[in-house]
Amino acid sequence: MAAHGRSRRVPGEHAPGRHRRGGAGPVQEAADPGAVLDAAGRARGDDSCGRSQHRGRGAAADYDRRPADRVRRRPGHGRRAGPALQGSGRRGRDRSLAAPARLPRRGAAHALARAVRQESPAAHPRDLTETSLASPFTEGFVEADGFRIRYLQAGQGVPLVHFHGAGGLRLTPAHELLSSRFRVVAFEMPGFGDSPENKRTQTMPELASTMGWAISKLGIDTFNLMGTSFGGKTALWLALQSPQNVHALVLEAPAAIRQPGAASPAGTPEEIARLLYAHPERLGSIPPPDPAVRAKTQPLVQRLRGPDRDADLEARLPELPTPTLVLFGTRDRVIAPAMGRVYKDLLPSCHLVFVYDAGHGIGTDRPEAFTDVVTDFLERREAFVISRAETVIHP
Repeated sequence: MAAHGRSRRVPGEHAPGRHRRGGAGPVQEAADPGAVLDAAGRARGDDSCGRSQHRGRGAAADYDRRPADRVRRRPGHGRRAGPALQGSGRRGRDRSLAAPARLPRRGAAHALARAVRQESPAAHPRDLTETSLASPFTEGFVEADGFRIRYLQAGQGVPLVHFHGAGGLRLTPAHELLSSRFRVVAFEMPGFGDSPENKRTQTMPELASTMGWAISKLGIDTFNLMGTSFGGKTALWLALQSPQNVHALVLEAPAAIRQPGAASPAGTPEEIARLLYAHPERLGSIPPPDPAVRAKTQPLVQRLRGPDRDADLEARLPELPTPTLVLFGTRDRVIAPAMGRVYKDLLPSCHLVFVYDAGHGIGTDRPEAFTDVVTDFLERREAFVISRAETVIHP
């Protein structure tokens, strides 16, 4: 897409201003083609992102968030009838998640309207613990390609397979929200968690092939595929190897294409949290990583993550036909959000979304916003576009 002569801004670097009110007209008239919208709906300058969007927080400013590394709710804590997705009503309205069969699909115009009118920062996460039985996820193991591979599973419907980041398998609030619409299968890749050290896998394509076998062993033929950070590169390679099996691809802050000198988060638990999340102070106490697990996985991660710019991978991306959604948080401190534009340039069917006030762990910082856009994309795929109909954007 040709540039329009204005300087680009990195997503998230916008000055606060008045909300955009009224003014019926096509959505594209609110911003030049290719412009990134800030949380108030203003165009912030040109880029090559196509129809890139900000995803801000919803009207439910008091909705509690849940931390990434703890799964289950402490007994005695209050709970609504079901997990709530981001709604567009007023603060007092009941936004409990309807039964999947009754939950209406949201159109693209609705998604854009919510994207540009949501500006408040994320709320405090809910207090969860590992011991409660509140989580819908169950644990299983599958033998594949010589490995015993652990997975967590919940929900029914079209399978949504997830590959985790370099920190290992951790369920986020977004996993639970997505499990209300899809059969979510979150794998723990060989060499992570409590699995034995993985010295056999030498390249990312090898790991992707192994995970393809694991998916097949569960009787899953076709599926949606989601990869987070390190797992985003695994997901890309699997989609390239088996495009006929992957309905759609979601990449959350993918680490397949990185800015020069990008390093994996390191340091104390608090220092790592400050890199991964926009609001680490809202996560509560952060348990230190197991030194033995860390020592076991670090060589594997360094071996498989590859160079910042993987020429072999990038050369093959233009041949990938799979509809792809790439998401970056505007406050990502690990991978520069601007790297999302490279995916937009290379992938023939790519949508790029910037999630307002989210860090590298989007599903933890902004679970409802993340779930909203991912669900809309997976249900609509090629139809997931900014509406061209006349729309009034309200804050």
